[in-house]
Amino acid sequence: MTAVRIDISVKDKNGRIVHVPVKSGEIQANLPDCGQLPKQFTPQDPVCAASTAQGNFTGQINYDGQNPYTFQWSFVLNAATAALATGPMVEDADIFANGQRLGNYHDHHAGIPSDYTLHSSVGGLTTAVNYQLGVHEVFPTANGAQATVNATFDFAITLVR
Repeated sequence: MTAVRIDISVKDKNGRIVHVPVKSGEIQANLPDCGQLPKQFTPQDPVCAASTAQGNFTGQINYDGQNPYTFQWSFVLNAATAALATGPMVEDADIFANGQRLGNYHDHHAGIPSDYTLHSSVGGLTTAVNYQLGVHEVFPTANGAQATVNATFDFAITLVR
């Protein structure tokens, strides 16, 4: 099982899923993992970088001797997937702790290009918690269809390997 997962679906203007060629990247894809699920960030291994045919993800914990910790992340669609967009993209991201959405964090961007590198950070994270980053992107495609990209990243913060 992988630590990062990306699902991409394309729906027409009536909400029906449109079948598209695999070469366009509109399939569920799993990024290579950065270790076991969830990713265990440690001071010795504070970064996760993974790629797939649909995009690139990076996540890291800032181990600056301070607790709580800061999680920094970025995600960008690859050129082939981004090229499917016929208009601007809307992005929303949330962090969940043990299945509950953190109320102090929500990332939202509207009207951004589909090749934009999304990036954000959230502080106040601690050890002994299972976290999940959820990223949701929507953009228009040809013939009035709409593509939805959902990416998740499961992780935990630890002090020992």
